[in-house]
Amino acid sequence: RLANRPANNPLRAVLDAVGEDCDWITYNTWGCVFPEGKFTAQVGNVPWECPGGLLDRFGGPNAHTEWKALMDYMQPLISVSQDLPVVTAALREDAMAAVTLARYAPKILGMIRYGPKLGLLQKPFADIVREVGIKDEFILNWLNMLSFLLQGTPSDALLGAVMAYMLGDWYKEDALLDFPKGGSGEIIEALIRAIRKNGGRVVGGAHVGEIMLNEAGEACGVKIEGAAKARSGVDKILIRDAVVSNADIWSTVKMVKGGIGRGGGAMNTFDDKWKEYARTSTDYEQ
Repeated sequence: RLANRPANNPLRAVLDAVGEDCDWITYNTWGCVFPEGKFTAQVGNVPWECPGGLLDRFGGPNAHTEWKALMDYMQPLISVSQDLPVVTAALREDAMAAVTLARYAPKILGMIRYGPKLGLLQKPFADIVREVGIKDEFILNWLNMLSFLLQGTPSDALLGAVMAYMLGDWYKEDALLDFPKGGSGEIIEALIRAIRKNGGRVVGGAHVGEIMLNEAGEACGVKIEGAAKARSGVDKILIRDAVVSNADIWSTVKMVKGGIGRGGGAMNTFDDKWKEYARTSTDYEQ
């Protein structure tokens, strides 16, 4: 829940880090339309598994057994996904990440007992579904719906870590969901407030035409194109530390002058693994 503190929810962690928040509306039901029929779904393990619940109404004869097998298999992964604050690991991947995570050493050591199973956190959730042997069509449709809600993809394109967190959060007895009062744009407004109060500037509706590089081949700013350039009087933004792109890798590569794999200093701005990924991916070539 986003209204609760402390919480391991990634968005909650970001809002806490920047000292901003939204007004939250809580709810626990929503309408669903499945091949099996129309129904009102509810978070929490009791409505899902109770007699006459969704598993009884729409699942096959082995639905309860398969669901229990999945949740039992996922429990160690759920514990791992919720034991460490998400932001501590997500904000850095250099050697100093060890210092950031040192305070959680007891929990990290406790995870060792799960051994190779931890590797499933970084694999598609569909691999776990196959490993457990889920065959029930309703459960498979349900898991694909959860994957779509989380990331807009079916379960074969969703990391096990993401679903582990989701299952642990949704199937608590007292589970509730939150929605920002005023709509999802309120989350953006909260982040904009955080940027401005810390001396930053937000240029909205601005198309980034190019990621600029300095003589050393390092990103040094971005060039703005389109209406935002005329409206704001800003044609470029120079940076102090780094350019952070939320675009996919293929779109980001195209914005770097000189491209990738075509020579030039731009090659120095990408990890080897991403350079190779971008070179070999058919999506990039398209």
